[in-house]
Amino acid sequence: MSNDFSIVPSHLAVKAMRDSGYKNIAYALAELIDNSIQAGATHVEVLLAERYERVVEREKRRIYQIGVMDNGGGMTADVLRMALQFGNGTRLNDRDRTGMGRFGMGLPSASISQCRRVEVWTWQGDITRPFYTFLDLDDIENQRTREIPIPQIRAIPQIWLDMSETTSGADAKGSGTLVVWSNIDRSNWVTSKAIISNSEFVVGRMYRYFLYHNKVRITLRNFEVEVPDQTQQMRWIYHEEMKNEYNHYAMQPNDPLHLMPYHGLAAPWNAKALFEPYGDKFEQIVEIADNDGVAQRVRILTTIARKEAREGDLAGARDYGKHVAKNMGISIVRAGRELEMDEGLLIQHDPVERWWGMEIQFAPALDEVFGVTNNKQTAVKLREALSHKTPSDRQAFYNDINDEYTPLKPLLKVIDATLTRVRAALKEQKTGERTRATPEPESVSYATQAIQKRSSEGHPAPSDAKTQKDDVSRVREIAGVLTGQGIPAPDAQKTATEIVTKKRRVLIDERRLDSSMMFSLRDLEGILYITINIDHPMHTYLYEMIDADKRTPINDKERLSRARIALQMLLFSWARMEDESIGNSNRASELRRIREEWGDMTRSFLETLDESR
Repeated sequence: MSNDFSIVPSHLAVKAMRDSGYKNIAYALAELIDNSIQAGATHVEVLLAERYERVVEREKRRIYQIGVMDNGGGMTADVLRMALQFGNGTRLNDRDRTGMGRFGMGLPSASISQCRRVEVWTWQGDITRPFYTFLDLDDIENQRTREIPIPQIRAIPQIWLDMSETTSGADAKGSGTLVVWSNIDRSNWVTSKAIISNSEFVVGRMYRYFLYHNKVRITLRNFEVEVPDQTQQMRWIYHEEMKNEYNHYAMQPNDPLHLMPYHGLAAPWNAKALFEPYGDKFEQIVEIADNDGVAQRVRILTTIARKEAREGDLAGARDYGKHVAKNMGISIVRAGRELEMDEGLLIQHDPVERWWGMEIQFAPALDEVFGVTNNKQTAVKLREALSHKTPSDRQAFYNDINDEYTPLKPLLKVIDATLTRVRAALKEQKTGERTRATPEPESVSYATQAIQKRSSEGHPAPSDAKTQKDDVSRVREIAGVLTGQGIPAPDAQKTATEIVTKKRRVLIDERRLDSSMMFSLRDLEGILYITINIDHPMHTYLYEMIDADKRTPINDKERLSRARIALQMLLFSWARMEDESIGNSNRASELRRIREEWGDMTRSFLETLDESR
């Protein structure tokens, strides 16, 4: 029987802590990078040692050890021992605006989430005499140890010194820390290539501000080693064929606001910002009280794609279109470092979503308000709030919001209002490639014939009389209205002249409307002027799906399927509207009458189309 009567026996606790919620090895490495930056490092190296292992009767290179070396301030023996304790540390009450630490879980929890043994060397003044200690899960689980081993002076294995740039040259300082993971058994990527290729995007995004402003360099290096036997240290093996692999890679900033150029793109976007600040809504400030009642500033930054980046067809299929598609969502940034990219408010099916960016910045003082987890993977309260996608869900959340979420309410309202505006601006931006309100010859011609036929058959309308006015005044009036809608004066004059001279009776436009209507209607000098509301979901789900001028990543079969569903939803919504009016006999009767009349009108218009063909 065990004599360990701890509240949580250590050998059982570490098993639970291994499942601490790190999304992948990149996020676990980020905890170590956080510690390095907090310790004043200007260069952090991720050193990836791999060796050949036999896998299903074949030898393959697999990750063997991972070292994270920095030129930060190093630690004393007491601080080193404390740093490997779960829930302890020197920054537990660090709530300043720059500190990333505070939870005391980073080094041990991140390490054991990926490996079974973590070793630490740290020095302040003499790299040849560093303090050393370790955690070994086998020892803990077998109850051979219950305490962090007392740090001892122990030399750093030569291979790490050989591979590192921080121990010599311009980046060398008189202090630093090396963390080494061994017996790596939890990584979802088993080769150094996979770790680098999958980490560069995420880690570059997490630390973009530090990288962009040259506060820190983060580099990755891979190399092959051999371990002759268990008593000898591993040694580096150089192969000529490894020259072109990821032998030394410097992280570059990956900005989801796309204001920082991304060097991996083709010109001109490798040196030019893809997005631009979204007007006067680029930076908005919301004050939220922390748990001590002190007002803290939360910044919301919003960007929109440059119009030139979206010009032409299939911009989303180009290298920069694919790049921005990987950065979709709202970036949650704490103390200058990204926690996560939240996709809660994305309209997943809409490729236009890639062309806006939003970032929320806050200080550690708001950790409890936002629900920041101790592994700095997410802000759970904010994520919960952002998970309510539809306006009705969001309104219900506002109505039912409890005291725990109340501080977030003003922030959520700003986010909602801004996204509504920027999405509308993106639709107008793309629609602007064609002259808005330019008639579509076929549909306009058929509709004009249908209107003329109904008029001649004894179904007059007030708009018919306006067509008898003189052409000059009609052109002037129509051009004036179109110019007021934002169409350039020369284009408006050309469109108005064409409408009048060709005796057209309809005009269609796509714009944002400040209402929930699917479309608006006005009589414009005898012209039935219809404006389709680009803010209404029907524009996205139906109109864009059947518009030949729209380019989407989905194939024609899928487009037609979505359009069919949207059309059926349109009919279902009408049916429900009639159903809900049953209690009001006058309204129910009126809706049935309108449905019959619209059906008759639609039949006559489509018959004109059939006769013309």
